[in-house]
Amino acid sequence: MIAYLLAFFGLLLTMWLNPPGLHPAEETFPMPRFIRNYLKKWISNHCVETAALLPIGRRLRKLPEALTAGYLDPHTGLPWAGHWLAFTFALATGALYVGLNVYHRTWQGKVSPVPALAYALLLLLNVNWILAFFAFLLDRYRLPLLIPIALLCVLGAHAPSSDHYYSSQSAVTLERNTPYDVLHARQDKPIILVATAGGGIQAGAWTTEVLTGLEKESRAWKAQKDSSRLFSESLTLVSSVSGGAMGSMYFLNLYSPDNRATFREGDLDQVRTQVTESSLDDIAWAMVYKDFPRIFFPYFTRSEQAKLLDRGYMLEETWRNRGIRSNLANWRAGVKEGMRPVAIFNSTVTETGEPMLLATTDFTPDSKVPRRQSFYDLYPQTDIPVVTAVRMAATFPYVTPAARKLSGQPEYHMIDGGYYDNPGVLSVVRWLDEGLQQLLKKNEALPSHVLIIQIRSFPESEDDIKAVNRGWFFQAYAPIDGLLNVRTTAQLLRDREALTMLAQRWATSPTSNQGSLGDRIRFATFTFNGSGAPLSWAMNEKQKSGIRERWRELVQANGKDLRWVHCSLDSGAAGCQTSEQNGPY
Repeated sequence: MIAYLLAFFGLLLTMWLNPPGLHPAEETFPMPRFIRNYLKKWISNHCVETAALLPIGRRLRKLPEALTAGYLDPHTGLPWAGHWLAFTFALATGALYVGLNVYHRTWQGKVSPVPALAYALLLLLNVNWILAFFAFLLDRYRLPLLIPIALLCVLGAHAPSSDHYYSSQSAVTLERNTPYDVLHARQDKPIILVATAGGGIQAGAWTTEVLTGLEKESRAWKAQKDSSRLFSESLTLVSSVSGGAMGSMYFLNLYSPDNRATFREGDLDQVRTQVTESSLDDIAWAMVYKDFPRIFFPYFTRSEQAKLLDRGYMLEETWRNRGIRSNLANWRAGVKEGMRPVAIFNSTVTETGEPMLLATTDFTPDSKVPRRQSFYDLYPQTDIPVVTAVRMAATFPYVTPAARKLSGQPEYHMIDGGYYDNPGVLSVVRWLDEGLQQLLKKNEALPSHVLIIQIRSFPESEDDIKAVNRGWFFQAYAPIDGLLNVRTTAQLLRDREALTMLAQRWATSPTSNQGSLGDRIRFATFTFNGSGAPLSWAMNEKQKSGIRERWRELVQANGKDLRWVHCSLDSGAAGCQTSEQNGPY
């Protein structure tokens, strides 16, 4: 109704500005007949063309006909009625564009009542008028619209200020730690490593649900038996990707930002609620009001703040407003002492395709082992906010842009870690293998049991996929279809093999590779097997309740995965000696 009234207002303005008899839009605009008849009578008494516009039209008629044909009425010298109508409609959508921006500023830092779809539709409306104007203008000279669009892309692509950036801080002294340091400090604690996969807000919500759920279960087990350990004090490392990085960020933020052994268990329910709150509205606002104008005016973005303010930065702002304000280096405090788990947010370098680790741990240089690229190795004495690290690990275009470090020289761009390893398992394998090797070299005792938890946010459907016959059109998208399927299935198979070989390598005595799978390294997998999981960055209430319901079902079933967690926290728990061995499946 509002859109119709805006269009009707545009029609009135067109009829008011155009001479009587030259506004055929009144015959085609959908309206009741009595309103159309009233408009015809009204416009004959309220037309303003004689008072203001006809003198302008007389001057315009003196222009060469080659310039005005198709644009101006030769009798009045004024634009044709269709042009007036398009102009007033564009004026109305332009006013709405400005008005929504002013309205959004009153909700800065809060959840705006304007949904993301409204911004997207508003962008399409304005792009429609811009392209329609140039299409009509250039058609007079037989120039296709693709030519100015191509020129715009070429010129804008070479404007450095049109790129996307993230902020960093210099002159930072890091508290260094290695896998050996962490394992050495935790000799009297259970070792639990978590790898959580990506998949939008669904992955974030399921990751938080599993981590908070395990913490609550461990507190219930400790209440029954005081010798049982808490999950939060036994959690040693979390390797996360994309949406899983967002979910683990909320949980890891519950640890104290210094080296005190404190954990805010009272905020467990709060983080479960926060992680399901959508950030799409602010992202869409920044895309429409910051990123889109940057395309047309790339050289006007000069200040550092203007360069940083894009849809990726607004995503970070929503997380800051929910209480996540530490830098990544701050989360190193307490890691070396075993008071805080290691955090690895996995990203990917766009230009090279190699993994980029945004981590609170360091790997020992070894010329025999190819190293993964680490942010702190690439940029020594440089730090970034935690929200920036998570954004880099969750940059799946086109929701957030591929960004580079803000500097005056060429820098690498970072994108989603799921391009390289969506489950986040390989960082766990590399970290644990190095830590165990260092313990072995120093003749220190290896941990008797290590539990690796995999969190998967979507049902495994590999057994349900059936072969089907295809037509000729399948060849048009077969390479892309195969590429996307390989990205998920191949990574899953590769990670399973890597975990199996890791478990077999460290199965028995330190000097032997023989032994049964799961003797030292054990596995637990928590998969969301519910229906209706969204592959997006927004959830409805049914999907939120589905996350909680699925976890309640896992707890009530008390399956072997949950029992392995219980046995890792309390080796004397009932059934631990007879529990079925679990593989990385």
